Amino acid sequence: MEAELVLPPTKRRGMWPLTVRPSGGALVMVPLFVILLLVDVLLQPDILTKPQIALTIQTAFPLILVSIAQCIVLLTGGIDISVGGTMVVANVLTATWVGADSGSAWRLVLVLLVGLILGAFNGALVVIGNFEPFIATLGTWAIYDGVALQILPSAGGATPPALSAWAQNVTNFIPTSILLLVLTLAVWWYWRSTNLCRHIYSIGSDEARARLSGVNIGKTKFSVYAIAGLLAALAGIYLALITSTGDATLGDGYILSSVEACVLGGISLEGGSGGAGLAVAGAFILTFIDGITSVLVLPPWVSIVLSAGLLIFVIGIRSRFAKPT
Repeated sequence: MEAELVLPPTKRRGMWPLTVRPSGGALVMVPLFVILLLVDVLLQPDILTKPQIALTIQTAFPLILVSIAQCIVLLTGGIDISVGGTMVVANVLTATWVGADSGSAWRLVLVLLVGLILGAFNGALVVIGNFEPFIATLGTWAIYDGVALQILPSAGGATPPALSAWAQNVTNFIPTSILLLVLTLAVWWYWRSTNLCRHIYSIGSDEARARLSGVNIGKTKFSVYAIAGLLAALAGIYLALITSTGDATLGDGYILSSVEACVLGGISLEGGSGGAGLAVAGAFILTFIDGITSVLVLPPWVSIVLSAGLLIFVIGIRSRFAKPT
């Protein structure tokens, strides 16, 4: 008889996957999110109009997808440095192999499959090869970046015009970016009740107890990296559609940002705590920072320093609120 899964009683915090868990990190995220939003609104009053809201979400959505990919890996106590590499492979394939021919749009399914395979390769290195996640994905990040540069050495290419117009549209009754964000959160809301998601949280909370409870650790971790690859590829496709081009150099900036978004949102780097809603909030925090510095015409390094400073601040608060287990 299959053993019943029993989550560790001292770490049921992971059962708050979409909402804000009442911890030090999450409690800092809420006022931080509100303050940055208010500052952005004061500097750009029209940001609350529907087209501007849609445009903000459109700008943030690639980071949102990559952050959710990073989130589910972090929930197991791992990390995926290769999300940026997977993202740009999908991005340049969309801009070249799929191209501007609307009849080739079906190939986007195969591009997603490529992302799934690249993520699965990461999972195989971690589970079968017993590599440390950081080392394994650091290596594959370099490989995937190299592949992307080989496919498209310099920015260019094109995307199916109809799909790009759909992705870029911010004036519909329900703008595309808003629709995609709602759909993404709805999928997570459903997925969080699945056995796979429960197993992910249980591994991050206490891997030894999860194993004793009958969780297939290897299969779950392998699935997590494969799904992360799929989400990163989806981010690359979306980025290509909204820019109507491909660029093999864009992915690197999303790697650290995805980790920052998760940490700023209140997701634990130790695993077992957090969820997609927190990753989305963290991605918006970084987007607000970029928007504020852009409106004030500040140098790009100001945004980087401010994001890093907030990251250190949030980690400090989390450490202050952390309780010994």
